[in-house]
Amino acid sequence: MEKDLERLESVYRPRTKAGEFWDHRSFHPLVEDVFLLERQFQELVLETVRRKQWNPQDLFVCELGCGWGRNLSLFTELGIPCNQIVGVEFLEHFIATAKKLQPALDIRRRDARETGLPGASQDLVLVHTVLSAVLEPRLQADLIQEALRLLKPGGLLVILDLLPGYAMKFAEDAQGKTVPFLKPVAIAPLFQALGGQGRIFYQSSLGLRPRLRGLFFRRLHRLLRAPKARRLMAELASCLPFASTHRFFAWEKR
Repeated sequence: MEKDLERLESVYRPRTKAGEFWDHRSFHPLVEDVFLLERQFQELVLETVRRKQWNPQDLFVCELGCGWGRNLSLFTELGIPCNQIVGVEFLEHFIATAKKLQPALDIRRRDARETGLPGASQDLVLVHTVLSAVLEPRLQADLIQEALRLLKPGGLLVILDLLPGYAMKFAEDAQGKTVPFLKPVAIAPLFQALGGQGRIFYQSSLGLRPRLRGLFFRRLHRLLRAPKARRLMAELASCLPFASTHRFFAWEKR
């Protein structure tokens, strides 16, 4: 398991140029094809909160593996007080970036398997494309167990991750060796392992395969000059069974 953590630290090491692998400057609304998934995810989170009929000001939220905190800002926009939002991350440079971009947020350097947060303290725990970054099944299971420990009864574990069948992704580590950095993981069996401790509250597919993203946001850019037209075509295409890339799960703890 320690070797997997070392791989993560190496693959997700700090970058010096904008646009390099996993650089925070490459993830923003101006990058249309990247932001498509982010916008769909945000809408699904909002829909989940609506279905729970929660009052945002009463919610306590935690993200495990929050990176530089780009998802945490969604919760502040939702109206959740900053002192009720906490992010957990073990890569120091992500935390430094997060504090620079969003100094009001509480982002802590911890192992997501042992956060140190009180049990049954969170209404919503988010795990966003973390399970596919962790290749060791035991690490995945430990992370899910910690999320479950943190949840209040009736709370939601929200997971966004790659669909099974999506191609494994590779990147260079610090030594220049090609290693996997994302491997699709079947989420449903992880929930099944929790037995009768809860139920799937809401789920949906989202995202768009890279070739289709390139089609709508680059090749047809001149034809679909209106941004709304490009987004609408991409959104419709992502509804096709073969076209989506990710699955959104909201699991409710009994």
